[in-house]
Amino acid sequence: MKLIMFLLVHMLFALNCLGAGLADLQDLAVANRQVVDKYRENVAKSGQDQIVARSPYYPSVDLSYTANLLDDDTITENSENNVIYGVVRWNVFSGWHDRYGLRAAQWLAEAEVGKLSAIKQDIRLKVALRYLAITSARANLRVARDSYENLAKVLGNGKNRFEVGLIRKNDLLKFQVDLDNANITLKKAEAEVDRCWRLLVREVGEDINRDQLFFDELAILPSVADLEDLEKQLKANRSELKILEKQAAAAEEQIIVEKASQYPKIDVTGSYRRYEDNLFVGLGDTSQEEFRNQLVVSFNLFDGYARKAKVAKAGMQVRTLRQDLAELQDDLITELHNLYQDHQVAVINVTAAESGISQAEENLRITKLAYDEGLETEVDLLNAIANLSRSRYNLAAAKSAVFDSYFRIVRTTEGQ
Repeated sequence: MKLIMFLLVHMLFALNCLGAGLADLQDLAVANRQVVDKYRENVAKSGQDQIVARSPYYPSVDLSYTANLLDDDTITENSENNVIYGVVRWNVFSGWHDRYGLRAAQWLAEAEVGKLSAIKQDIRLKVALRYLAITSARANLRVARDSYENLAKVLGNGKNRFEVGLIRKNDLLKFQVDLDNANITLKKAEAEVDRCWRLLVREVGEDINRDQLFFDELAILPSVADLEDLEKQLKANRSELKILEKQAAAAEEQIIVEKASQYPKIDVTGSYRRYEDNLFVGLGDTSQEEFRNQLVVSFNLFDGYARKAKVAKAGMQVRTLRQDLAELQDDLITELHNLYQDHQVAVINVTAAESGISQAEENLRITKLAYDEGLETEVDLLNAIANLSRSRYNLAAAKSAVFDSYFRIVRTTEGQ
């Protein structure tokens, strides 16, 4: 099944290679990452634990062969003899130990399924953030490139103006210094894009062709539900909360398991015993056979207070898990409130940043015209270019913050 899922994910990714998106990368990462395999193995082990917990419901069958060699014959036993012994045992009642032990194993198995779901959600979030980081880095690269090109044009124009004596050498050097600084920023932005790609490849677990990704999901700003609805989703969906709930339920079953020893234990057995006066089966001169059926009722009167301590310990474990559950839920709700606020602020900042770009572009246009007419200085022109670059950086950062908070909200609530 795992191999089939792996192949299906790769086939879907290949079919969408001309426009692979975030969901494709997330599915690919879940299929590729070995940490997911680790949690799948834990789920499989919990299934084996359930089989072990169910085993007392079945009878046990034992068969033994014993060869005895003594110095001399005794009244009851020859010096050479063998005994074949077979017994079937079946526990009829053990104080509901088996029933609640099985239920505890089932709860723990469901907890392991929750852990698997949680690690998948974590991987999807990491892929989404790496995916977003690439778009942010590419946006910053475009801003850095535009800034560099604007300064290059200004420097070229400044050289012409210097040659005809309209500006001083010192003013031309200011243009060159700013252009050199813009070139450094551009190189850093190019390196950051490459770094983000490598981190995405690591999260996905497979090499990615850059031409396959168009980042269409990030073209429109996402919206989120009301905070009250998000809280309901969190409480209903969050895997970590479900894990603690299942573990607490298993611990409650364990209390009854520990109490089971205070009840009588009833076993039914049927046995067969064959004795021969020879070391080897079938070679003896005489033999004896015995069939025996038994009903055994046993009752523990005192165990050194072990049962009492085990029951108390199981009760403490339940309370500890319930306390952890309450603390985690409060932490997650607080985190959700903060993320929701961050998202709302980021959306507002996008609107403000878009307005700031329009104003910065108009300011640069007017400043260029005034500079050409000799009404503005070189410092004013450089400031106008810097303001436009800063506004574009702000817009890229604001959009990135919107998606960042959105992806984290999705992870916190385990929504779609």
